[in-house]
Amino acid sequence: MAYDSARSTTVLFGGAVALGVPSGDTWEWNGTSWSRVAATGPTPRMNHAMAFDRARSSTVLFGGYDSLFSGAAPRGDTWTWNGTLWSRVATTGPTPRMNHAMAYDSTREKTVLFGGWTHSNLYLGDTWEWNGTSWNQVATTGPSPRILSAMAYDSARGKTVLFGGYDGSMYLADTWEWSGTGWTQVAATSPSARGGHAMAYDSARGKTVLFGGNNIQSWGDTWEWDGVQWSEVSTTGPSARSNHAMAYDSARASTFLFGGYGGHSLGDTWAF
Repeated sequence: MAYDSARSTTVLFGGAVALGVPSGDTWEWNGTSWSRVAATGPTPRMNHAMAFDRARSSTVLFGGYDSLFSGAAPRGDTWTWNGTLWSRVATTGPTPRMNHAMAYDSTREKTVLFGGWTHSNLYLGDTWEWNGTSWNQVATTGPSPRILSAMAYDSARGKTVLFGGYDGSMYLADTWEWSGTGWTQVAATSPSARGGHAMAYDSARGKTVLFGGNNIQSWGDTWEWDGVQWSEVSTTGPSARSNHAMAYDSARASTFLFGGYGGHSLGDTWAF
């Protein structure tokens, strides 16, 4: 999911509707209800990533996987959604991948991409940026190679925040920030190690919100990062889950969460 601030609408594309079965539909959330808005666009896929490019008023989608059982390689295509149509805008850039993370840096007007996994079982630790026309690789050092991490852009501090993930042997609990020129590891204490969580930046309160994830078991906890420390928020809400989607709706000052997996596929929508 990604929040389109130009139209005050949260956009959702694809995902796994059942284990290993991808979808290719596009939906929009207006704060009250969901509407299906497109039947054509990118091929059905899951484990892709999206971010809203505010400078160009378009939602950017990269990569993903057709099916866990198809034997097909991950995708390496880039698409944009303008609220009416999907357009394929690039076929070159980052290595085709799935389970990567993306966030839009509104200060530098670039979409940041990190990590992911290739069909050759390679865990990636490279950083790329999309300027609206092309992808550029901007770093090969920083967080260790991983999948299932989450990122969000802290617009008050001009930092892209990354937390956790899975490196092929263990779940991670490290926090990193991307300044546009380099990665810095921050935070001595944090949520427990996990992957498949989701994050969104609450600009009204200046907090990066994290929910859920998985580390053998699914988590249903909520945490906030203020740029200095992580704090657990005592709250009831969605059931424990992983591989859900989250986006912050600035018009309604709420973080919206949809779906995920908690023993079975979920289709509920929550606001925080």
